[in-house]
Amino acid sequence: MIETIAKLIESVAKLIETIAILIESVAKLIETIAKLIESIEFIVFCCIFVGMLNLYVKEMMRKRGLDPTPYTLMKYGISQFMAYKLINNKVKNLNLETLAQLCLILDCTPNDILDFQPKQGSVPNNVALFQIKKEPVYGYPADYFRLIPVEELKKTTAFLEQMAKKPETK
Repeated sequence: MIETIAKLIESVAKLIETIAILIESVAKLIETIAKLIESIEFIVFCCIFVGMLNLYVKEMMRKRGLDPTPYTLMKYGISQFMAYKLINNKVKNLNLETLAQLCLILDCTPNDILDFQPKQGSVPNNVALFQIKKEPVYGYPADYFRLIPVEELKKTTAFLEQMAKKPETK
């Protein structure tokens, strides 16, 4: 009977040791999940709140005297799909080879065609990315419309409609 109790105590001790190891593993798992959540939160913060880099290929092409069309870029070896995306500012990601090719075509540096557009108040002004913030070069009046917020465009449209209805007075 004493032998059985001793074996039972030994089993309970091993069980307690196993539970302690399990608790330690769960604690490490919780720590890892917390770090993962922090990483995901940071990525979401960067995507939603920080802003993005924009390409100003069309503007630089005008500045260099090139016709800002996909066909022009295709003549220099840029694929039709990428040329269309570059001209229409629809690029979501750009590989370094294409960036280098653009810089060679346009005789410029990446900083000449890249622009950091932060979301308002999301990034301190002393962040290094602000070094590539610039005012784009515009060639046509229509290019300015993409800078105007939609609500302001609606107000402008309403104003122009109102002006068109007024009889001319002299």
